[in-house]
Amino acid sequence: MAHILQSAYATVAADEENELVEVIWLRHCEEEEFREVLRETVRHVNAQGATKWLCDMKRLQYVLLGDQNWLVRELLPTLDPALRHRFAYVVTRSNLELMSSLRVHELVREDPALRRRLEVEVFLGREKATEWLA
Repeated sequence: MAHILQSAYATVAADEENELVEVIWLRHCEEEEFREVLRETVRHVNAQGATKWLCDMKRLQYVLLGDQNWLVRELLPTLDPALRHRFAYVVTRSNLELMSSLRVHELVREDPALRRRLEVEVFLGREKATEWLA
């Protein structure tokens, strides 16, 4: 894996051979840090053609409603429309209870244009998420 970004909030690495990008959130962050990490990741993904996203959100306590909307309405549509992207979110049970990852999942499923280009699933373990992406 080649490192793309290292910040106080997240580590982003890519495996270009397997078209995989891995975003590991290291701690909770506020709106601007969250968005900047994802903007930088999308810049890399669009340049390199990665289609599989492994997002370890266990240390990110929650995602604000405004950031969820921004992700689905503004960021995800900037991904290359010629490619089909798969997002595997790894969360804790408490993350799951807060429902932020599930809400993103539902917003993508409700948008016909995104649904054709994106798949989103939520997992409690990294192993199952990795299997699903393979």
